[in-house]
Amino acid sequence: MAVPASMLDDINGKYYQVKTGEDTSDILWGESGDLKFFQLSMSDFDDSRWEKLLNQLTLDESIVLAAYGGPKLPGASSIGLVERASAENTGNGIQTYVPQTSLDQDAPWYIGEDDNNGKMSLKVFGSAPLVASSFNHDVMYETGVYIGTEALFVGVPILWGPGANTHRHAYNGRNGEYYSEDPVLTGVCTMEFAIGALEKGLIVATKHFAFNDQDTNRQGIAPFMTEQRAREVELRAFQIAIEANKYDRLYGENVGMLGMMTSFSKIGAVECTCSRGLLNGIAVGEWGFHGYTVTDGVDDTDLFSAIVIGGCTGYDKRGTNDMKLETINKDFSDCGNQITAERYAGDATFQKALKASNKRLLFALCHSNLMNAYNATTHTESCLTWWRVAYVAAIVVAAIGSVGSIALYVVSVVKNKKDGDIV
Repeated sequence: MAVPASMLDDINGKYYQVKTGEDTSDILWGESGDLKFFQLSMSDFDDSRWEKLLNQLTLDESIVLAAYGGPKLPGASSIGLVERASAENTGNGIQTYVPQTSLDQDAPWYIGEDDNNGKMSLKVFGSAPLVASSFNHDVMYETGVYIGTEALFVGVPILWGPGANTHRHAYNGRNGEYYSEDPVLTGVCTMEFAIGALEKGLIVATKHFAFNDQDTNRQGIAPFMTEQRAREVELRAFQIAIEANKYDRLYGENVGMLGMMTSFSKIGAVECTCSRGLLNGIAVGEWGFHGYTVTDGVDDTDLFSAIVIGGCTGYDKRGTNDMKLETINKDFSDCGNQITAERYAGDATFQKALKASNKRLLFALCHSNLMNAYNATTHTESCLTWWRVAYVAAIVVAAIGSVGSIALYVVSVVKNKKDGDIV
């Protein structure tokens, strides 16, 4: 069979060409305003204030929000969003211990490791197949409630789990995280878990969306299937959870599941992280998904534009301490190009997708327990601690020593050369 040119482009990651001459005059950035992120807590997705809030973001802030949606959420001073740790990567409970939630031993809420209250192990729930084997809605729901309660103890607003992929065979590497080989049972389990967790403010980011057929060599594997097969099996579990209607009694609207993690795999020749048909066409357009979508690991860090256009709201970038634009230029690229506001200044298509991405991320956070940390005085202060002073001083001393050593070396070379000339 001859491979069509379009498929070769997909395999080579040619999903989106950044535009330079589009009219962006009606897309507003950096508008003055005093609306803060936390003021939209529990608001509807169609609330008119969202547009005003998004217009207050600068293009730089918006890019950072879309690039880092992983364990740490970046701050955005224009809307009062404070940088902080946010996500737990497990589908079977919370792994963070209570003493890990505060490094400030002088804080009134600090619980030390020697305190019996800090020794509680939070991850003590049965595996996903065990829960599914109960065929009991209440058990599935209560599991979500309990884990949502534990998330309140440690201040975790997002859980990367549970797994809603389909058991393909007995030796699949992640069967312990996925509920069943039956998509309806998997969907019901995921839905009930998500409803219970969100009642306590925990966003469930079910994974891996979609077609995570195996764990061996999962980065780049390309399953092909008919649309009927995709919708009746792999996608159906996610659909059931997203289209859940039990939120009406809580929020007065059909919010549904508010989080997802994409898979490393492709659908055909297209990366799932970049699939507009999968993320925007089906999840957002058909199922009404209004939430946070994070990549798996640092997936496709060279395809930033395509991922934003596709519908992702951020990368799972672990171990990152500095979430500034200059850091993004080092960690990510767009087909070899640096990610900067200037690069997208003339691309209205990308800028609109960026705003949509930011809105879904912020909307999900506004329905989470993260809101417990916000009020009118929430802000970030930079403190010069003694250890910062110490290492800055060490750097200065080392720099002076290096400059002095270089100067003495130059003097020595010059002197030796002159002495040689005299001889």
